[in-house]
Amino acid sequence: MKFPSIELILETFLELEKRGFQFPVFRDSDEIIIFSDYSGEQGKTSKYTSYSFYILPKSQLKKTIEGINVIRKEEEHWIDNSFIEYKKIGENGDKVRKRILPRFLRTIDKSEGLIVTFLLNKNSPDYFFRHSSNQNYSDNGLNFLKPDVLRKTGNILSIISAISKKFIPQNCSLFWYSDRDDIFGGNQKNTSQTLDILLQLFNYLDINLTSIKFDYDKNEGPLSDLMAVADLSAGGVLEYYQNVYQGSNIKESSKQLIGWMNENNSNLKKLMLIGREDEKNKYLETIRNY
Repeated sequence: MKFPSIELILETFLELEKRGFQFPVFRDSDEIIIFSDYSGEQGKTSKYTSYSFYILPKSQLKKTIEGINVIRKEEEHWIDNSFIEYKKIGENGDKVRKRILPRFLRTIDKSEGLIVTFLLNKNSPDYFFRHSSNQNYSDNGLNFLKPDVLRKTGNILSIISAISKKFIPQNCSLFWYSDRDDIFGGNQKNTSQTLDILLQLFNYLDINLTSIKFDYDKNEGPLSDLMAVADLSAGGVLEYYQNVYQGSNIKESSKQLIGWMNENNSNLKKLMLIGREDEKNKYLETIRNY
């Protein structure tokens, strides 16, 4: 079986390091948690799709959740199981969430992790596929997915594999916590088949982990507070560049989040990559210079 290419992502990470970008090091971690969210797949007017990944060592989990809980205790109007979702902080969004957002972001900035968001053109979604990989995916267990969903699935599995190869130490555990999405099919069997492909990718890349756990966001509890980080980045980056592409007014919420993503003086490292292509190649470009 041929696998989607992740060399493009790894080469981009390496080039960024040469240019001075300081990625976090998780060498002493025994478990890494990846929160992932995606935006733009369903929008008919959207040129782009965004894929966002918040990578956090388990050792940072308690401190980060405690920081968010302090905000919850002091903000009496921030009710339980109400989260900082991007779609609810727009111009006509919830006033409580909009007021809390800056403090929430400052709290997340204290976490020693990484958030990376990929912005890809929907008309050319298969940035990480080799020739015929689409058919190979279908032949090896993902034939329950529609062709356009299959390409998105390949993109996401490629990114997760590249992140794991680059950042997760050998003999470490991975917990992947994802937004519920059609890339995993509609039932537990389909989800298991998708994750089987991920395990094959890990074997191919010689990624040796002690365990791999997967779960969907349940919109409850502290993990959903942290899922909001990926949601905010995916939504904010997508809407900002979609508005730029359309020549429409840029919303304050997306300006605020792009400004936050462009800051790199905190414990949390932030990275935005946009897919480009010329006559010969597809490549990833940083949305800002380092």
